[in-house]
Amino acid sequence: VININSTASGGGVAEMLHVLLGYVRGIGVDARWLVIDGDPEFFELTKRIHNHLYGGTGDGGPLGDDEHRNYARTLQREHGALAAAARPGDIVILHDPQTAGLAEQAKSLGCRVAWRCHVGIDEQNDNSRAGWDFLRPYLEPYVDQYVFTDQRVPPDWVDDGLCSIIWPSIDPFSPKNQDMS
Repeated sequence: VININSTASGGGVAEMLHVLLGYVRGIGVDARWLVIDGDPEFFELTKRIHNHLYGGTGDGGPLGDDEHRNYARTLQREHGALAAAARPGDIVILHDPQTAGLAEQAKSLGCRVAWRCHVGIDEQNDNSRAGWDFLRPYLEPYVDQYVFTDQRVPPDWVDDGLCSIIWPSIDPFSPKNQDMS
């Protein structure tokens, strides 16, 4: 199982993976973690997508053809690292909008692909639909399973049979989960 996200520290996904990978490796699962790289323009774009999925406009920038080219070009540079780590039959779990564009690459390597989305809103609006429209061509043809944190988040084009709901799963022993007086 190969998890891929965009940060090794800071943020909920990194916090979750630091703990959960230890648990699954402890029971004998060959679990790995890759972190993608990107330039500031890529991360500005993926933050914009992230904000759209929450229903906002973020920095107000576009999600057009130039943004698709930048997104695809950045993730194409990650192909070597993915190819070096993945074997046919592996499960690749892509986390959040930053990694969605790797689904086609993982599929071409013979992997099963899950995309885990940790962001979104309960009631879709025009902004969230624009974010989903941006991601759809990177996901829909390639993803075997979608994982969301709430049943109200998935866009209408995600087949219910390919959708799982897993509530946020951060370390239960972390300070943020301790009782406060």
